[in-house]
Amino acid sequence: MTMPATKADARTGVIAGSGSLPVDVVRSLRADGQNPFLVLVDGEADPGEAAYAGCEQVVLSVEQVGDLIVHLKRAGVARAVLAGGVARRPVFSRIRWNIGTLRMLPRIFMALARGDDMVLRALIDHIEANGIAVVGAHEIVPDLVAPAGVLTRTQPTRADRADIAAGLAAAGAIGRLDIGQGAIAI
Repeated sequence: MTMPATKADARTGVIAGSGSLPVDVVRSLRADGQNPFLVLVDGEADPGEAAYAGCEQVVLSVEQVGDLIVHLKRAGVARAVLAGGVARRPVFSRIRWNIGTLRMLPRIFMALARGDDMVLRALIDHIEANGIAVVGAHEIVPDLVAPAGVLTRTQPTRADRADIAAGLAAAGAIGRLDIGQGAIAI
């Protein structure tokens, strides 16, 4: 895994899907004096979003994933963050075939058969194999993550702790099966 570059020597690329997370990431980077490069996922990210105005950007469809590295490298991106949702699967007949796509093809086809999490991991591995560090959105916008521990004056009871343990076990199983992103125990 490539180590994230420091702010002084890194340009951050934001691969933006739907929702408010990519907007929060871009706002945080800009507030920190950085000039992010945006890759807007066509049909997912809102190209008219005010936070994106003035940022260098490109719009790519999911079928153009093979062009991703070329754009990131051309923009001088040293680290990238994937933020926001991507609901649409690639349509095989629309894939833009090039050397980048051909390099990714075996890994992506195997990942598609194993679920969304594996596709995301394959994409991250591909980006990092090309010398670009992938960082989490929480590393750019630390306020996204709640502090660990009890956040109220009321402490969990023994029954609450049993529910928490059951929820953690269920969330782990759901994650391993790639069928969801969380669990609620009541």
